[in-house]
Amino acid sequence: MMIRKIIEAEQTVYFVLAVAAVIFWEYISNVLYFLLSLYVGYVIVKVVKDIIRKAIDAWILQKY
Repeated sequence: MMIRKIIEAEQTVYFVLAVAAVIFWEYISNVLYFLLSLYVGYVIVKVVKDIIRKAIDAWILQKY
């Protein structure tokens, strides 16, 4: 009887740890996705800014 309670308690602990691991992994993946989104947004803004700057420079050179 005592061994059965120990086994059941161990299974409960493993189940709780598995649920905690899934929740932790979900949190980590959300943070990584957020950071990746920020980086991609930064790169897009940088590229668009450079394109606009080159277009303005070309327009100024054509005008003068």
